[in-house]
Amino acid sequence: ADLKKMIQARTQFPANRGVLLLGHMRLHDDVAVSRLAPAADARAATLHFHLASSGAYVFLRREGQGHREPTGPCALTLRLPSVVQGAQVRPMRFDPTQPLGDLRWSIQAVSGLPPAGMQLSLAAPVSRSFTSADGGEALESLGFADGCTLKVQFDMTEQSHMADAFDMPLETPTSGGAAALYETAAAKLGVADPAALVLFAGGTA
Repeated sequence: ADLKKMIQARTQFPANRGVLLLGHMRLHDDVAVSRLAPAADARAATLHFHLASSGAYVFLRREGQGHREPTGPCALTLRLPSVVQGAQVRPMRFDPTQPLGDLRWSIQAVSGLPPAGMQLSLAAPVSRSFTSADGGEALESLGFADGCTLKVQFDMTEQSHMADAFDMPLETPTSGGAAALYETAAAKLGVADPAALVLFAGGTA
């Protein structure tokens, strides 16, 4: 059970729908985690996590919902991580009254980085790092001003910790029309009109 919870925390797959297999042997929930590595070595077997689902179990990533094109009376300089292709120093408009959480969407529009993995810190004129707890605070109250510099880092660990804020599990049938999938996704996201959605699987719409 403890290992299933660890897998759920890392992948968002529900522990109560999972089955663990060591090779062809099913592992019950009361097996101690400390026994798994020796057992795997002794059997030369791989540990598998299987998910029970009546169809396809997918995640809706809300990267398009609430997407913000950078606007506002002020401008800042973005210093982006090396994983971003192209220029790593870019200008961006912002509104000092907008919340920090909303700014993540603007940064995504400029850089393509997933919002959940962003680590933000002001580099100038003051030095300050931000956490998810600052998401509802207005930029001006956090030290943002016209001409400031914002450093953006991308951390996969941070993305896994914040995934529940951006990724939503969805169980969907593997047959039938796409209209049903759009209706299910719209209901999950709280979007009134399914026609307002565009769903992507990888880079394919």
